[in-house]
Amino acid sequence: MTGPDPAQPDEQAWLDDDAGPVVRPYALAAGITAEAAEEFDLIAVVLASRAPSSGDAALGTASARILQLCQEPLSVVDLSARMSLPVGVVRALLAQLAARDLIRRSHPGPAATPSVETYKAVLHGLRAL
Repeated sequence: MTGPDPAQPDEQAWLDDDAGPVVRPYALAAGITAEAAEEFDLIAVVLASRAPSSGDAALGTASARILQLCQEPLSVVDLSARMSLPVGVVRALLAQLAARDLIRRSHPGPAATPSVETYKAVLHGLRAL
């Protein structure tokens, strides 16, 4: 009696009916380069320029979903989490949508740094402990 040949993987072992269709991330990114996607850092806030329409299906499922989710301001990292997609793929899709003027991007302003007096007060308080 012979068992399965370890050199020949069992094709059925890789199938999972519950997983649904598998699409590689680079296929979703549609060839967008990393340079174009670098415009969108993790904390950039994205807002759709218009309401979703029936014509958005031509953009692709993922891009249409981004337009739907971004009707209210949403950060890139939050968008990635809600779509269950890698950040790199979401950034590439955002670059594609930005090129078509379908989204607007804004960056939060720089965080206000405490003054020297605040640091001195904190240090004084710690020394008093």
